[in-house]
Amino acid sequence: MFHSFRFILILLCIIEFPSFSTETNTARIPQYPLKQERRIYTEERMAVARANIDQYERAKGIANKEILRASEWLSWEDKDLFNLIQPPNISRAFNVGTEGCPKCGKEIFEVGGTYPWKLDIKNPLKVECPICGGVFPDEDHPDPGRGWVGPTGHKYWFIGYANHWNLYEKLLPGIRYLARAYLLTGDPKYSHKSAVLLYRAAEVYPGMDYHVQSRYGELQEKNGARYEGKFVNKIWETGVLHMLSESYDSIWETIDDDEELQALVGKTGEEIRGFIEANLLEEGIEAVFDKRISGNYGMHQRALIYAALSRDQGPVDEWLDSVVDGIHPDIRHIGLEYALYNLVYQDGVPYETSPGYNFSWIRNISEIAQTLNWAGRNMFENPKMKTLYEGVLDVVQCGQHTPSLGDSGNVWRGLVGQDAYTFQAAYRAYSDERYRGFLEKFGATGESGFTTFETLFYPSIEPTTETLQPQEPRLLDGYGMAILNNASDTISMSLYYGYKGGHGHYDRLHFEIFANGWPMTPDLGYPDFMNAYVPGIFSWSKNTIAHNTVTVDAGRQVNNERGIVNSFVGSDRVRLVEVDAPATYPQCETYRRLLLMVDVDGENSYFVDFFTVEGGDQHDYSLHGPPGEFESIGGEWTEPASGTLAGATVEVGELYDDPMMGAEGYSGSFAGYMGSGFQHFIHPQRLLSGDVIAEYRHKKDDSARIRIRILPTQDQEIILADAQVSPVKHKDLIKYVIARREGKDLKSHFISVFEPYAGESFIESVTLEKTDPDYAFFTLRVKKHDGSIDEIQFSPNPIPYEKAKLPSQVLLVKLGIDDDSTGVYDSFHRLSLSERPSKREGLEIRNVPNRAEIKTFQPDDGTAVIEGLDLKWSDPTLSGNYLRAIKAKGIDTVRVNEVQESDGTDRIVRFAGDLRVGKPHITSVSGTRVITDALFEFGPTYRGCFLTDQNFTDYFEIEDAGRGFIELVEPLPEGHPLKIGEDAWVVLLAPKQTVLSLPSFNTSKPVRFRQNQE
Repeated sequence: MFHSFRFILILLCIIEFPSFSTETNTARIPQYPLKQERRIYTEERMAVARANIDQYERAKGIANKEILRASEWLSWEDKDLFNLIQPPNISRAFNVGTEGCPKCGKEIFEVGGTYPWKLDIKNPLKVECPICGGVFPDEDHPDPGRGWVGPTGHKYWFIGYANHWNLYEKLLPGIRYLARAYLLTGDPKYSHKSAVLLYRAAEVYPGMDYHVQSRYGELQEKNGARYEGKFVNKIWETGVLHMLSESYDSIWETIDDDEELQALVGKTGEEIRGFIEANLLEEGIEAVFDKRISGNYGMHQRALIYAALSRDQGPVDEWLDSVVDGIHPDIRHIGLEYALYNLVYQDGVPYETSPGYNFSWIRNISEIAQTLNWAGRNMFENPKMKTLYEGVLDVVQCGQHTPSLGDSGNVWRGLVGQDAYTFQAAYRAYSDERYRGFLEKFGATGESGFTTFETLFYPSIEPTTETLQPQEPRLLDGYGMAILNNASDTISMSLYYGYKGGHGHYDRLHFEIFANGWPMTPDLGYPDFMNAYVPGIFSWSKNTIAHNTVTVDAGRQVNNERGIVNSFVGSDRVRLVEVDAPATYPQCETYRRLLLMVDVDGENSYFVDFFTVEGGDQHDYSLHGPPGEFESIGGEWTEPASGTLAGATVEVGELYDDPMMGAEGYSGSFAGYMGSGFQHFIHPQRLLSGDVIAEYRHKKDDSARIRIRILPTQDQEIILADAQVSPVKHKDLIKYVIARREGKDLKSHFISVFEPYAGESFIESVTLEKTDPDYAFFTLRVKKHDGSIDEIQFSPNPIPYEKAKLPSQVLLVKLGIDDDSTGVYDSFHRLSLSERPSKREGLEIRNVPNRAEIKTFQPDDGTAVIEGLDLKWSDPTLSGNYLRAIKAKGIDTVRVNEVQESDGTDRIVRFAGDLRVGKPHITSVSGTRVITDALFEFGPTYRGCFLTDQNFTDYFEIEDAGRGFIELVEPLPEGHPLKIGEDAWVVLLAPKQTVLSLPSFNTSKPVRFRQNQE
C-alpha cells in the first residue's frame, strides 16, 4: 500500500510517485482455466494485415504511426511507468468545473473547447491554463484530492481532471499502442512495456469505483443517484475495457518469457497471466453484466465481445449469446436480435435522435457483427442490419450534409458516417454499389481505404467510377423526418417530426434548408457540454425557441408523441409535406406545419411555410438563418433594447422563469427546465411599421444567401434579436426573426417564404391576401424578376365547396401565370381523407388519395395483396411511392418498392424496408394485456399497429404500449397463437387494414387547365 506521508505529498501536488507495490486488498483469482490462444488478431488476420502493409504505402504509414506512438513509452523506467497509473483513491473528473480557469474564467472554453486544459504526463496531477499559463493546483489554489473550493463556492477539480485525462488519453491508449506495435513488429520490447501497464491496471482495477471517486459521482450523489464506472465514467469505460482486452489478447503469449516483468512484480508468467485475466478481464466482464460498464447501445456489447474473446476460456459462448439474443431489464443491454427491432426504427435509424450518436451505434454494431463473425456468428444475415446503413445515407441532404438534429454537428455541418471501417463492412456484407459509391465520396476505396488500424485486416475495396445518384424526396416515417429536394438534389429541406429519443431536443416540426452547399437555416448543433449541471444546455441549446418552430406559452415543448404525416406528394416542379403534431403541447388542438417547395428552374427553388397553431395564449414563431451578415430590408424598427427578450432587467442566461433553478446556490440538475429560453436573446428590436425581408449572407460564403419573409396574416408582433450559437463555447451570433401573437385561446396562421439564392435574388415581391376570414383562405402571390407570377391558394381549414369553388382543405399552386391570371398552370391539391378523385367546374383534381384494403400481408418478406389500389393517376409500378396505412391513432406512411397486377383489382405490393417494428418476448398474457421482458423504446408509437405470432398466423390491433407491455384493443380469443416464452412481432400492417395511395414524386405530368372565369 502507499505510505501515508508519500500520499500527502501527492495530494499537495509535489509530484513524487508513490512507492512501488504489487499489493491489493481486492485481488481476484481466475474463475476459469487460463487463456489458450489469441482470438482477436489471429495469425490468419495478421497475414492479411502484413500483406496490405507490404503492398500499400498508406497501410504501411498506419502501421508506422502505431509503432511511433508506442515508441515514446520505451524510454520510461518500468517502475516509473508502472506508477503512472494512480490508485483508486486519486479522484477523476472529466471537467475541472463549469466556471473555467480561476484566473481567466470561462474564456478558457473559447480558446480550448470543452476540455481545454494542457497536461504533462511527467506531472500527472497538474493542469495548465492555455491562456494565462497558470499551473494548478498551487499554493493559492490547493487541491487536497477532491477539488479546491473557490471564493464563490464553485469547486475546481484540478487533480481529478489531470488524472482522468492522463489515464484516458495517454496511459490506457498507450497500452494498446504498445500491444499493436508488438503485433506489427514481433519485438518484445513493446509487449514488455504494455504488460507492465496492463499488470498495474489489473492491480488497481477491482478497487476502481467511479461513483465514490469522481467529481460527477459526487454531483450525482447530491441528487440521490449513482454514476457508475471504473477508471472513468461507465459510458467511456466501455472503450477502456475494449482497449485493455484487445491489448492483452495481443501480447499474452509473451508474458511467460518476460523475465523482467516477472522480476518487477514478483510473480511467475503463469501467475501474471492469471492475475490479469482475473482482475482485468473477468472483473470487466462482470462489470458489464452489473452495468457498472454501460454506454449507448453497442458500446458495452463491443467491450464484452473483446473481453470474452480475450479471456478465451470459461462460458465464452454464454457471454456471446447474451450479446446476440440475451434478455435484460435495461434496454441498452438486450441482445442484438431484439435491439434491431426494438431500438431501431423501420428506416434503419437507431433510438438516438442525434445523427452523430446514432452513427456511433452503427459503428459499434458493425464492429460487433464483424467480431462475431470471428466466432462463427453471422449477424449480417439479419435483414434489419442492412437498413442501418441505408438510414445513414437516406438522411443526407444535397449529398453534402447530415442535419444537425439533437446533440449532433454544428451550424456548418458536413457528413455524418464518413467512416471507412463501417461502410467497408457494409459493402463486404452486401456488395451494394451505393455503399461503395459513398466510400468513394470520402476517399475510402483502394489504397485510400486504409484509414485506421482496424482497416488493415481486410482486403482493399476496388475504386469505382460510379457516382452516387441524386436522391428523391423521401420520408423516414419511423425516425420522423421528411425530406424535399429538387431533381438534381442541389437544394433540399428536412422537417423533423419524430419521437424524441436519446440526445434529442425539444424541436418537433423544426426544419432546415440546405442550398448553395451550406445549411441555410441551420440547427445549432451540439451543446456546450454533455452535462446536466450546465443550465444553458436546457435553457437554450435543447429548448424549443432555439429552433425553427413555434413555442407555445413561453415554454418548451412538453409531450413526446411524434407527428402524423397528412400529405407527402409532389409533381415535377412542386413538392409538399404536411405534418400535424397536436400532442406536442397539451393545450393545443392543432400544431401543424405544411412546407411547400417550388422550383423556379433547375438550379433555384423557394419554400413556403404554413404553420397553424390552435390553443394557448402566446405563440412565438421563431426562424433564423446562418451565422454571417444580416440585413433587414424595409420596415421601421425600435432601437435595440437593453437586457434580453425576457425583459430589460433579465440578464443573459438568467433562469428568470424557474424560481427553484434560478435561486442563488442551486446546484442540482437543469434537465427539467421547462421555461422559455427568451433570456438568451439580446438586442431585441420590434417592428414599428412596414414589411420586412430578413436577408442572411453566410459567414463562410458570401454568395450563399437566403431571404426570409414573414407575411402579415393576422395581428402579430415581429421581433428581431441576436443569440449566440451556444451560451459558452460558440460565440457566433445568429439573428432570429420571431413573429409573436398574444391573446386568449389563440388560433394562429403563420406564413413565410424562404428564398435561398446565390448572388442575385430571383423573387421581386411576395404579397398575401386573406380572401375568406371565416375559413382562413389565403392567396399568396410570388412575383419573380423575370415577370412571371406563382399563385398559391391555401386554407388550413375545410371550406364548403360553394364558398371556395374548390375542394376542402385546399392547396392550389399555379405556376407562371400572367398578371391577369389567364393562361395555363400546374395544379396541386391537398384534400381531406374522405375526398375521392373527381372533376369540378372544369378543374381536374389530381394528387388525391384513393382507398384500398389489404387482403393478405406477409411481414417477413414485406409483400401484401391489396384490393382496389387505383393506379390511374400515378406511375404504373408505384416504385418510390408511399402508401398511408390508416391506424386507430394517426397514419403510418410506408414506401413501396414495386406493384404488380394480380386478379381483378388486386395488386401485389412489395414494400421497402422491414415492416416488423418490434420484437417482444412474451412472459405473460391476460385479457388484453401482453407482458414482454424484451423491452421496447418506441412503445407509444405502436398504437394502431398489430401484434402477431412468429408465424404470422393472426393479427391483434394494439391500443397502447409501453416499454414492457402491449395493450390490445380486444381481449385475445381462446386458442390464440401467442405463446409464453416465445417471441412475437409488432408489425405496421395487417389484413383488412385500409390504406391510401398517393402518386409518386417527380413522375406525374403537369396538369394544365383553363382558369375559371367565374
